[in-house]
Amino acid sequence: MAIHVSTLDGASARRTFHRALGLAFSAAALSTPPAFSQNETSGESLNEVVVTGSRIRGVEPTGSNVIALDRDVIVETGAPSTSDLIRKLPQVVGLGASETASGAQNGAANATRGVAVNLRGIGSNATLLLLGGRRMPPAGTQGQFTDASVIPSIAIERLEVVADGGSAIYGSDAVTGVVNLVPRREFTGAESAARYGVADGYYDWSVGQIGGFNWSSGRAMAAVEHTYHSALEGKDRDFYTSDLRRFGGDDLRSQQCAPGTILVGGVPYAIPANSTGTGLTPASFTPNTRNLCDNLKRGDIIPDLRRTSAFAAVSQDLGDAVTLFAEGYFSRRTFSLKDSQVVSNLTVTSANPYYVNPTGGTGPVIVQYDFANDGGIPENPGEAESWEAVFGARFNLSTSWQAEAYVARGKSEDFVRRTQNLNTTPGGINAALANPNPALAFNPFGGGGISDPNTVAAIRNGMFIIQGDTEMIVAAVQADGPIVSLPGGDLRLAVGAEYRDEGLGGLLTQGSTVAPVYVPSNISRDVNAVFAEAYVPIIGANSSSGQELGISLAGRYEEYSDFGDTFNPKIGLTWRPLADLALRGSWGTSFRAPGLAENDPRSGGYGLYGDTLPCNHRPPATTCQGIGIAGGNPDVQAEEATTWSAGLEYTPQALPDLRASLTYFSIDYENQIVGLRGTAGLLTNPIYAPYRILDPTPEQVAALLASGLPINSSINPALVTYIQDGRRQNLGQTIAKGIDAELSYRWDLAGGQLRAGFNGSYFTDLTTSAAPGAPQVSVVGTLNYPQRFRGRAELGWNRNDLNAVAFVNHVSSYDQVGVAVPRSIDAYTTVDLHLGYDLTQFSDGLTVALDVQNLADEDPPFVNISGGYDPQSTSPLGRLFAVSFRKTW
Repeated sequence: MAIHVSTLDGASARRTFHRALGLAFSAAALSTPPAFSQNETSGESLNEVVVTGSRIRGVEPTGSNVIALDRDVIVETGAPSTSDLIRKLPQVVGLGASETASGAQNGAANATRGVAVNLRGIGSNATLLLLGGRRMPPAGTQGQFTDASVIPSIAIERLEVVADGGSAIYGSDAVTGVVNLVPRREFTGAESAARYGVADGYYDWSVGQIGGFNWSSGRAMAAVEHTYHSALEGKDRDFYTSDLRRFGGDDLRSQQCAPGTILVGGVPYAIPANSTGTGLTPASFTPNTRNLCDNLKRGDIIPDLRRTSAFAAVSQDLGDAVTLFAEGYFSRRTFSLKDSQVVSNLTVTSANPYYVNPTGGTGPVIVQYDFANDGGIPENPGEAESWEAVFGARFNLSTSWQAEAYVARGKSEDFVRRTQNLNTTPGGINAALANPNPALAFNPFGGGGISDPNTVAAIRNGMFIIQGDTEMIVAAVQADGPIVSLPGGDLRLAVGAEYRDEGLGGLLTQGSTVAPVYVPSNISRDVNAVFAEAYVPIIGANSSSGQELGISLAGRYEEYSDFGDTFNPKIGLTWRPLADLALRGSWGTSFRAPGLAENDPRSGGYGLYGDTLPCNHRPPATTCQGIGIAGGNPDVQAEEATTWSAGLEYTPQALPDLRASLTYFSIDYENQIVGLRGTAGLLTNPIYAPYRILDPTPEQVAALLASGLPINSSINPALVTYIQDGRRQNLGQTIAKGIDAELSYRWDLAGGQLRAGFNGSYFTDLTTSAAPGAPQVSVVGTLNYPQRFRGRAELGWNRNDLNAVAFVNHVSSYDQVGVAVPRSIDAYTTVDLHLGYDLTQFSDGLTVALDVQNLADEDPPFVNISGGYDPQSTSPLGRLFAVSFRKTW
């Protein structure tokens, strides 16, 4: 197994860490040579760049491919935010947390509309996002991802991606790779930016400012950016609908309308369209008729959102030996989302003064009803605030060795407030339906707006307020430099240690505004780590053979206070048999520690739920009622992965501007944490037998209901036919294999320079297994998983003051499976355009640009789901024009 996990108590953990820390510092001391005199130095610069994927200055990640976008490319993409920029890369898949909050990969839990990075589409929590090589505090109400949108895009110098396992270098979460946002720490002068974009029914704008200066012994910079985009309403997109018949799909309109539909014994009876809710008799109804309505179109596809972000960095030299530094960021996001669904299936008894039974009976009837005309469509506001501060020092231990120590503290606070929900507490809708007083009872048999306003106010004061606070404190130290000279060059070493304190607090408020129920949670842990990385040059670049061969060896040991310890190694090799050709490969293990919400029994919607699931243990019944248990699980362990890659780079000396790269990757990701509640086959699939009790005894049901777990929905003990443990478990496995390809070239043409490029990612295999022992199922190219191929090509030309670039984005066709009628989803190809012009002749440092996203205004391909499109792989915006100005001062 790639990772060994053991349980350690706190004292043992601290002793082990202190011993490891001592060893790390001893290794650094023994490896660091004494200070050289000036004539002994090899001319190395202590300011060599640290490239993502390695902790050794001046050494690129050996055996791994690095995808880098510099500042000019960042501007040319025309992306309005940092998160939009990252998602331009084909290796980054839109599954998981996004502003559209899709349901795949826990995206629906993204209550505050943050944006995660998801390399390979395996899971955003398996991608490590760094800022300047350092961790950022997790975000989301469950601390389930790192938010890429909090960093101002004007503050980014370079984007670096290593789509290769990185736990040996960085620790948890780097299963599929690392994305590093490199800030513009060296910026001097001033730069202003403004942008305005518009699409049909939508607009956005942003303003940004960066400034920096230096003095004889230091430098400082700061950047601030404010962005806004309007809501995109469902009514402004024709394809966004529940009635999909004109596209060849199903009619998914709701029966929960106003007037609605009555169900008696499963038979539907449409309430007459002109009903006022009074005077109805059984003769007013026709069996097997329904009222259908497209409630979806009245809601927002994308929320109204504004964001203010800032970043600052300062450094001060204290002589030649010590440099103090500090940096940090702050971001605040507010949004409002108009919800399309204010509906319910109401149980109405004969106690209601407006009661009518289409069959002439006197028993309860179900009324499928829409409350939009009784209290309106709710606006669901939310906010998120995130910050991090870093303080540290760099030490020149010699002319070639450098050490760095820093402390960092960061926090993210997410808050969403919904106070216009349906009140389902005992004093809410059921009480209003059972009130015999015609003046006070709620009447669900009309078109809405016919009941007493005070009654409506009392049933529309249901609340759901969720607040999540994540906090992270880091203390780290590391040193790197050469330790011995070999025939191929200097053997270089980096060693270090790190301490992290992570915390997650939450407060869930449910019930009603007059009778709120508070459910607090709080969990924390500490993490201790030591790591080392060595680069061994076997054959140097200047060898007589013309070859070059280097090997890197890295390992990281981490100890968690809540679940145990891990050790992850990695080995990389780069061999250049010819001056034009480099071959590379890497192998290693990676891991993801359980999220604090996954580890906390009181997080993740914990408690008991009355569920109805497909079953086969009570024939002839095909659905059964029972109890579902949800929440975190203190027994979950780390997820584990073994990753390897092999590739080549071709850079012919005869064509110095040509670069071609090909990389094969393989990921075997095991022990993945799965929340079982809501999973298909819970009562029927044998693999879930350990997590269910069929036909529980009355004593078992009573004991569970009396256990103290909150009861989140109605449960009738007499009707319980199963108990299902839907808490998080280590069950899943994913195997991913594929090829990344890059090609770029530039040449002179017509007095300017023409350039072309391509970046693509192709899956040869992507399978998942639901539980140990379950078969591997191919999911590549299916809805809610990555497509088989994603690519982005560019063609650009610049001459004098003009710069023009066209981008072609392509997502291959994929399939909608697991439904009654499987169908193919068309490929999606869009063209983006960037035209930039230097206006220095009018004002020094002034440039203007026109960016067009989705030039041909391509609608997303049809998907037979409510809404008609896949928000994870396509954009609902359509063609968007944006004009931007930049001015350097």
